[in-house]
Amino acid sequence: MRLFLVFAILCGLYYNEAYGKGSLDIDIKLKALNKPALKTIKSEDGDIIDCIDIYKQHAFDHPALRNQKIQMKPSIEFGTKKTTIPNNGSSEQITSQIWSKSGNCPKGTIPVRRVSREDISRASSPSHFGRKTPHRYSFLDKALQHKGNFNITAEKITHARPKLRSEAVLIALGFNFIGAQSDINVWNPPRVQASDYSSAQIWLLGGLSDTFESIEAGWAVNPRVFGDSRTRLFTYWTKDGYTKTGCVNLLYS
Repeated sequence: MRLFLVFAILCGLYYNEAYGKGSLDIDIKLKALNKPALKTIKSEDGDIIDCIDIYKQHAFDHPALRNQKIQMKPSIEFGTKKTTIPNNGSSEQITSQIWSKSGNCPKGTIPVRRVSREDISRASSPSHFGRKTPHRYSFLDKALQHKGNFNITAEKITHARPKLRSEAVLIALGFNFIGAQSDINVWNPPRVQASDYSSAQIWLLGGLSDTFESIEAGWAVNPRVFGDSRTRLFTYWTKDGYTKTGCVNLLYS
């Protein structure tokens, strides 16, 4: 009996040490990511959307942005490009996001997808949830050596490619960019491994390839972050080549 009690105590101590802290870290992460909602919308695809006060959104947690007034309209307007919409004889409104079929957020709030415990548990650790693994893009070194546009083609790539990684890149070099726009087709790849992701995006960056800063936006299928194989709009940022900073959408704390 004594031997059994000692074994049970040791197992309990091991569990608390191995899983207790991890569970606490997840709780802290959930509290930071899931802000109090003024309205909650349950989407038909399973997502839960919280309508957050626009002045209590995650960006204002950063000390440099506290007490900032939101600029509701850009200071610079880009030229608009006319898009021809084919007339298929239907006047049915196209819904861009599935959750909006179930309701809308009130004025003065922004929609934020609620993060679940299962979402964070898929990451290697709560601190790595929603973050990319640091990766050196050697084609950036080549691009920085050219003053004009630099296109990456299969013939120009001489370094070994990472296993099971496929990239297609078009780089345009310049200075004093104040913005960018892009037309990207949206697809839903039939098979994306749980540990991988597929995306099409526009990517603005500055600096050397191992310490670059970047802002990214586009669509992605990312099972590790979202837990499904659906195509989703995403944004991403980093200021040190994904080493210590950066995250998908608002998944930082």
